[in-house]
Amino acid sequence: MKTPTIMKAGVLALIFLASGGTIATSHAQGFQGGFNFGGGGGFQGGFQGGGFNFGGGFQGGFQQFGGGGGFQGGGSFNFGGQGGFQGFQQFGGQSGFQGGFNQFGGGAAQPFSGTANASFAAGSVGGQPGFLIVTTGNARVLAIDAAAIASCVVSGLPVALSQRELLLHSVRASTRDVNGRLFRMRAGWDPGSEKMAVSQSPAPMSGKGKVVVQPQSMQMSSDDGAFTLFASGGFASADVDWRGLASGFEAESWSGTLGAERRLAEDLVLGLAGTYLQTDGDFDSRGAVDLDGFAISAYLSWTPGNFYVDTLYSFGSFEEDIHRRTGLGTTATAEPDSENHSVEFNAGYNFRLGALQTGPFIGLDYRNGELDGYAEQSAGRGSLAYEDQKYDSLVTRVGWQASYRIETGFGAITPQIRAAWERENLNANEFVKVSLTSSPYRWLSGGGETPDYEVQARTARPDEDYLNVGGGLLIEVGSNFFIILDYEGHVLRGNEEEHFASIIASLKF
Repeated sequence: MKTPTIMKAGVLALIFLASGGTIATSHAQGFQGGFNFGGGGGFQGGFQGGGFNFGGGFQGGFQQFGGGGGFQGGGSFNFGGQGGFQGFQQFGGQSGFQGGFNQFGGGAAQPFSGTANASFAAGSVGGQPGFLIVTTGNARVLAIDAAAIASCVVSGLPVALSQRELLLHSVRASTRDVNGRLFRMRAGWDPGSEKMAVSQSPAPMSGKGKVVVQPQSMQMSSDDGAFTLFASGGFASADVDWRGLASGFEAESWSGTLGAERRLAEDLVLGLAGTYLQTDGDFDSRGAVDLDGFAISAYLSWTPGNFYVDTLYSFGSFEEDIHRRTGLGTTATAEPDSENHSVEFNAGYNFRLGALQTGPFIGLDYRNGELDGYAEQSAGRGSLAYEDQKYDSLVTRVGWQASYRIETGFGAITPQIRAAWERENLNANEFVKVSLTSSPYRWLSGGGETPDYEVQARTARPDEDYLNVGGGLLIEVGSNFFIILDYEGHVLRGNEEEHFASIIASLKF
């Protein structure tokens, strides 16, 4: 009998069933030949039960594989006889195939060769569970590491598809309203000269009640000190559900910032800041990541009259420490690096109604970054390699704010509330590619090609529009010291929420 070889369709079908999504796979060399995986009816019954279980490969098993005649290959190859797979209820588990099958092959049952029998026992290959055994008519035996492939698709790919969103969350936490400059400008406090808009009390009426002085806005200014030093601490959280094939994740970020401002002119301020950031993330039981690094930011704020304009540039460099559960009883580790460039533009106008400052504001945040490609360690046959990931994000916003200054014995307190509608314009779904670092194919008897295995899928694009709500307090102590307590939340974004909180202290010299 002519010996056929096996093409990749079988593993493709296995992966489609395991993932339930739209993915693409490829092999560097590929199996060639005529192999029909599924017969006329394709897969029927599919996975019945738990599918892929991290404790021990696929559990729940295959109740029925193939069509009416199992796997058929045009007569030259019959996989499983007339009844498909018979007799086993569990695929994977602690000992691979369980339930007792003695032979695979054509219509006439053929036992495995002595070499093949010496290569596996109790359905495992080399004592490792989760292998699919394929035989050909001349007793060539191929082991397909289905558990390693499943680890790539069910664990590695979902983690890879989520990394970009986790990075963007961390970057937002590192650059959000450095030194509270946007809060202050929206509150009507000129960051350069500390001008505050206050209401001048109306003069008393004349004795005849004919002369009335209307309330009017005036500027109070202190020119003392050209330098301001500031320090801040921040906390941020993100909760993202599954989107398509991308794993959900939860993340918490802590940041600390030190910086200085210099007044270049009466209404112009230049600021520099350095931020240390740490993020702890969890990929919905598939693994965890610890991210830390630094961001350097520079900003320029201009406050001509009731207008304000601000521009910020930030560069961030971060390192991730990733631990991924392979589902094979091992944990894969990696330490990739990433870099990010951010440009933010904000502008607004304040209507000054006595102690009340209110008005519209607009903004634009552009971010560009890259996560370096990396290869996992310590996971043996479950180790994966990941290609570089690049991302672009452009968020636009339109909002309104209201601030009210209350004089106190020690200075003043200004509460503020604000809301903006934001839109993500560029964060498109891009292909992400993941591959096994070693081939999942092993010839147990005979020989042949052992191609590489890789899988790729598109990232799931998040909801474009969402609501940004925030509020806080500006506390002035004397004329040279202030504290800001601030909160911001991103809500109404489908399956994603972000929250930010910060405390900022600033001293003018």
